[in-house]
Amino acid sequence: MIHLTITTPIELIASEIPGGSGIAKTYYKISGYSSNWEEYEGIFTLDLPDGNYVLEYYSTDETGNQESPKSVAICFDNTSPLLVSGSNGY
Repeated sequence: MIHLTITTPIELIASEIPGGSGIAKTYYKISGYSSNWEEYEGIFTLDLPDGNYVLEYYSTDETGNQESPKSVAICFDNTSPLLVSGSNGY
């Protein structure tokens, strides 16, 4: 699981098979938040509530082939730690 905050930059890097037709587009969605695939256009951040999500992504090539979607678990934690001192001053 990858831990993120709203300021963490997210970059998706696609690589093609040598001799392929070239990568046309990459798409992503955040399962648990959105069911819509978004076209990846460069580094981005997400402003999501604290919780666990799944980042899904796939690419297409210049001839229209689409790879199977891949995924990675992500956890958003935007809550600052809270330090509470005890009655003895520590």
